[in-house]
Amino acid sequence: MAQPVDVRRRAFLKGVLAAPILASCGREEEPPQPPGQWRNWSGAQRCTPKGGLQMPANLDELASTVKAAKGPVRVTGAGHSFSAVVPTDDTLLSIDMLSGIVSHDPAQLTATVWAGTRLFLLGEPLAKLGQGVTVQPDIDLQSMGGLLSTGSHGAGSQHRCLPNYLTDITFVTADGSVRKVSRNVEPDVFKAAQVSLGSLGVIAQVTLQNRSAYALDERTGVMPLNDALEQFAGWQKQDRHTEFFAFPRGETAFTKRMKEVPLNTPRNTDGPSVEEDELGYASEVGMRAPFTIPLIQSVAGWFVPNTTRIGASYHIFPTTRHTLFNEMEYAVPAEKGPACFREVAAKIRDDGLPVFFPLEYRHVGADDLWLSPHHGRESVTISVHQYHKQDHVALFKAVEPIFWKYGGRPHWGKWHSLTAKELAGKYDHWQDFLRVRQELDPGGKFLNPHLHQLFGV
Repeated sequence: MAQPVDVRRRAFLKGVLAAPILASCGREEEPPQPPGQWRNWSGAQRCTPKGGLQMPANLDELASTVKAAKGPVRVTGAGHSFSAVVPTDDTLLSIDMLSGIVSHDPAQLTATVWAGTRLFLLGEPLAKLGQGVTVQPDIDLQSMGGLLSTGSHGAGSQHRCLPNYLTDITFVTADGSVRKVSRNVEPDVFKAAQVSLGSLGVIAQVTLQNRSAYALDERTGVMPLNDALEQFAGWQKQDRHTEFFAFPRGETAFTKRMKEVPLNTPRNTDGPSVEEDELGYASEVGMRAPFTIPLIQSVAGWFVPNTTRIGASYHIFPTTRHTLFNEMEYAVPAEKGPACFREVAAKIRDDGLPVFFPLEYRHVGADDLWLSPHHGRESVTISVHQYHKQDHVALFKAVEPIFWKYGGRPHWGKWHSLTAKELAGKYDHWQDFLRVRQELDPGGKFLNPHLHQLFGV
């Protein structure tokens, strides 16, 4: 989730919430993590792998570790998946040591990178090569393997989810073999591997189809929510990236629109720095005194100024966040986005569900990847977030049926309750994927309990 109002939240929260209330909430420290336990970023997903966290330092070590493991073998990056794709009680691998650019092609604007490379570590090295990733999400802490395996995306109908920008994938299979696939080499396996949830093997390297380095001009503002919903589709033709955020109990949309500008455009990234304490404090207030939420959300727009930031794309895309949350996201057909958004917001509002975080609304382009949530249709993605100390399952279960009603498909890295029974009918190539998965991993070495439920095996 991006920061909807950046430090502007700080202004409205200080104007709306009394300082004594904020001070009384304080900040609770996360309890110490038990030895040997892994947890994701929000703390909702945990496991204690019997072998601890294994960190192979090269491709040979990765292959031998996978071959020796009995399973289930799972891989962790930055832990930014909110679904249970990672937990295993057996073998948990970190590929953090497999990081960096392996090679690049200046003529084709491609770069081969290790799958453990964190996205924020790619921007500057690629820029020095004259390259930039075509699109990226607003969190840049994740590993490339995790981003690609779950079909992560940015914003804008002109752009597809990140796995679409791969030219080849190198991964380690269940028997320790190293396999490299592409559009021309084992195309079915490649299509399955582009969004695989790590169920085919452990991704080691990927080659990215990039573009020339570029800069962005980001403008944020405030407008009536109904106007944003009605105008959003038109913005896709004007802007390179567009999204907005809105509180369920408010009538205001906080918009973020980006246009590409020449690289030599004077940089302007010295606006207000992102302050997250206020979001954390407000979430604490909302949790302990839910009656304050409608007031805060209804007047939020009064305190939010417009801002402008200009700079290299890898500086403008990401936003920093420290306030922990859990997230659910569904992709619905683009034309159904406004109605779905309104119904989700109404459900939260009418049922009095205690949530402070705003809803997030983005467009993503159609593609042909087998397990992409955007397969065959331009989508609107709608994200629902809950403060990490509050019951996210109750909130998500309350609104999830609305997404199903509008033909929604879940983001694989975000919380959802669907199993193989419901998922099979949502993807044209579901059986094709299961066939390839079975051929590559007949013993189910890469399936944890969550993936067994997803694939029905």
